[in-house]
Amino acid sequence: MRPALVSATGILGVLTIVEIAAVVVRRIATETTPGERYVRILGHGQDDGGVFLDFDAESFASHPGPLSLSAPTTSNAAGQTLDLEVGQPTDSTVRRYVKAGDVEPLVSAGEGRCSGHLGKTPASFALEYSSVTIGNFPAWIVPGRESGRSDVWAIHIHGLGSSRSQVLRGLPLFNNSGLTSLVPSYETSLDNEGAARTSNLGTTEWKSIAAAQEYAMSQGARQIIYVGWSLGASLALRAAAASPGPVAGAVLVSPALDWKNVILHGMTHRGLPGWLAKAVLRRFNHIHLGNRPAIRWKEMPGHPESQMPAIPLLILHGMADRTVPIEHSRQLAAHHRGETDLVEFEFASHTLEWNADRSLWERSVGGWLASRRGNDHDNAATMGGNRSAE
Repeated sequence: MRPALVSATGILGVLTIVEIAAVVVRRIATETTPGERYVRILGHGQDDGGVFLDFDAESFASHPGPLSLSAPTTSNAAGQTLDLEVGQPTDSTVRRYVKAGDVEPLVSAGEGRCSGHLGKTPASFALEYSSVTIGNFPAWIVPGRESGRSDVWAIHIHGLGSSRSQVLRGLPLFNNSGLTSLVPSYETSLDNEGAARTSNLGTTEWKSIAAAQEYAMSQGARQIIYVGWSLGASLALRAAAASPGPVAGAVLVSPALDWKNVILHGMTHRGLPGWLAKAVLRRFNHIHLGNRPAIRWKEMPGHPESQMPAIPLLILHGMADRTVPIEHSRQLAAHHRGETDLVEFEFASHTLEWNADRSLWERSVGGWLASRRGNDHDNAATMGGNRSAE
């Protein structure tokens, strides 16, 4: 075989590999299925601490703080969810105590999907709420503890492959601070019937969040505080940039903003050679998956060339985050044009800052909310009246 033919064949093979990898990576990066953190139940029983389950100490069940365990959907325990309190680790196992839920169906299944999500609706945290529809998607409204006194609304936005349950952990603090909370859903929210199976990484989803902001303003809100989790942070900043006037600031939890580098990190972390990962990113927007729009990296909040709104930011990020490295938030804090506070959580994985250290989470957010109120002397009552954040 002539050298030129060998060379051409090699180039064609490399290009084919890049194209196939680009299709696979785009599908993985934009799919909306929940993360599969399955853990095996090694044992169960009851002692002075209550009913317990034992797990491998190397599994996700060893993450600090409270967690939940959902049954595999294919088992006879489908629909069952347990709330698990912090347990006792040994050299090989971690023991967690069951705070709520029927343990027997999950024990029969022998495994479950472990998550930082706690509860299914605001009622799980003893919060009163009402359900509304904004556009085509359901939303929850949780009035502040001092109902009717707050004209600042907090809009809480979940991330990719998730549902509104993701943000429930943070609602009690805002409720105690007197703010009304609005929890919207959007086209890929898993608790929506018929949710889209593919995300556009915020390029279209942010419009549903902008509609939620408009709804809040129509109900009497004068200022908006965004609380965005992971991809929800990107949606919040896009909505804020489109209508900056009423936005008083944003709390960003494990923010996934610079998606080009998020995806690059994911590829290299899984062992893809650096040259191939970079080639895949160059082809990411040249493949055709139905009618999906192009993902324009420079328009992503967090990209150096994007038009980030110069609003105050509180960033909460775990140092053990393997999905969005904490360096992304450190760079954002260093370059953001507005006032920025970054709080780092030593042992927290992606979006599990509250679970790893609830006290630090609530002190940080509560103090930040109080500072927002303190910076607005003419509207002191708008951030919870005279009641300090708890």
